[in-house]
Amino acid sequence: HIGHALLRHISAIETIIPGAGGVDLLPSHPELAGALQLLNGELGPERRLSQVLATIAPNYEIIVLDCAPGRSTMFIGALLAANRVVSPIVPDLFGAFGLAGLLELLGAVRRDLGGSCEFAGAVANRVTRTKMAGEIIAQLKKDLGPKLLGAVPDSVKVGEALAASLPVWEHAPGTPAAEALGSACDAVFAGLKEVKHAA
Repeated sequence: HIGHALLRHISAIETIIPGAGGVDLLPSHPELAGALQLLNGELGPERRLSQVLATIAPNYEIIVLDCAPGRSTMFIGALLAANRVVSPIVPDLFGAFGLAGLLELLGAVRRDLGGSCEFAGAVANRVTRTKMAGEIIAQLKKDLGPKLLGAVPDSVKVGEALAASLPVWEHAPGTPAAEALGSACDAVFAGLKEVKHAA
């Protein structure tokens, strides 16, 4: 898994799993947390992901990094490796604060670590028909404008698709969640034709 590549036990190309539709996977693993602890004992651990991805980047048009947000070595490494970041946001009070924290961290990575990653936008996820969600979506539209790349309604179909290891547009085609996720993906990738790494 990617932890082995980060620790230089094997090359990144050896960890790649070919996927459907021409999409390959460089997998994570529950043991990644232990690998990151070991990595934190080395010099410049947040730059190791960039080094790993540089070895496989020539083989791909776009690389998508899917990371949990926060101030972990992995997430900061992803912000250093990426050209652009897209943030999912649940339209509740904590989600709004989370987006503000991401933008603050992104600025710090650019300022203090020499990163060049730009904020490409946000996708509202698990949108409910509550008054609060409506107000937050309205505020996001006002604040982000065209950088609000989509709004995906809350749906059990998404959870079912995850359990089935299928994209929701294959598991439940034509449903509102599938249509909204497809549109959001189109919006995310529309501006990435020249981008080699994306988070």
